[in-house]
Amino acid sequence: MRIACGIVGLTIVVFCSACASGEGTQRQKVSVSPRLTACDVIRTFREVTGQELAQGRRVDFSQMGGSVTDEVSAPKAGSTYGEFSFVIEVTRPTAPGFALRPAGERPDSHGIYWTYNPKERPSEQESWAASKVRRNVKLTWWNPTKSTDSRWDTLNRVLETMRHSKSSCT
Repeated sequence: MRIACGIVGLTIVVFCSACASGEGTQRQKVSVSPRLTACDVIRTFREVTGQELAQGRRVDFSQMGGSVTDEVSAPKAGSTYGEFSFVIEVTRPTAPGFALRPAGERPDSHGIYWTYNPKERPSEQESWAASKVRRNVKLTWWNPTKSTDSRWDTLNRVLETMRHSKSSCT
């Protein structure tokens, strides 16, 4: 009886050790999507609209725990789509509070975060900023009223259909 109990106990210990070490179990592959790049934004915008975007400035807050970001926007004022920009998070932040996220408290029923922008100078107009984030890209579009139109719809379609490509910006 002792021998039988000892063998059962030993079998349980060996089995549990195998489970803890991962033997006898399959490892699941975790799919991590590649980060989108400024080239991906420029290429997708061209595919959806037939128009070009310009790569803008690079901002580096990494010394403060933030991320490095690239900005992509229309090359000139008065774009067909109004005033907008795409901000691409190149590196992830290391400190809390620097995450790429939409401004505003809660999204509306369409997933849009709205932020009111009062005029800062007499020559400026007040506006609303609509923003959305997909993966590591944030789209922001400014409009005089808190409403969207076909311009936003097109920009949002660019954001939603974006995919990573190994090709260059050409």
